[in-house]
Amino acid sequence: MASFLSRLRRKVRARSRMWRYASQAEGPFRFVVRRWDRLSDIDLAAAVCNSEFFSTNLVPQPLDLSGVRTLSVLAPHQDDEAIGCGGLMLRAHELGIRVRVLFLTDGLNVRNPPIEDPDGFRVLRREEARRALALAGAEMVELGLNNIRPEPTRQHLEELAAFVGEGPDQLICAPWLLDNPAKHRMTHHLLLLAHAAVGLPDVPLCQYQVHNML
Repeated sequence: MASFLSRLRRKVRARSRMWRYASQAEGPFRFVVRRWDRLSDIDLAAAVCNSEFFSTNLVPQPLDLSGVRTLSVLAPHQDDEAIGCGGLMLRAHELGIRVRVLFLTDGLNVRNPPIEDPDGFRVLRREEARRALALAGAEMVELGLNNIRPEPTRQHLEELAAFVGEGPDQLICAPWLLDNPAKHRMTHHLLLLAHAAVGLPDVPLCQYQVHNML
């Protein structure tokens, strides 16, 4: 028992140091992360990227929309689509491209701040999202997962697969694989589950950032 507690303490201290270094402008992760395939902890990988090491090395590139007839955006919460790829949505609309947004969750947050009327909050977020999407000429679709305790069923996966598979010459946009918080990364997990359950078409997938320092 004593040896187990000793190993546990060492692991906790090591993880604490990793997170502390990853949150600093200068830290060992600027130099030691060379093989991403060996970094198995996705939360740690997201923290590494938040060290801002890549922000001085990456240059945004314009996205070629030639041949795209439908832009389909997967958004974990209402407003993620606007923060992550709102400009792309506006540009696509100006080019006459059909724009669709699928909200995965109801966006409910009962913790910050406490919400006395959860049902009213859901309605408010839905209407705010609908008005915002109207500015980009975008269609709104809702998967309906509970944001506090998302429990996807096969029906949810089938609806996700139907959304992704609808329309020719389509471009899919989803949050970056290492984006924060975990609900954003859940998007790719749901895509993987949907593909395993019912199969997904071979369509290009672009990833956008919301909460990350790249």
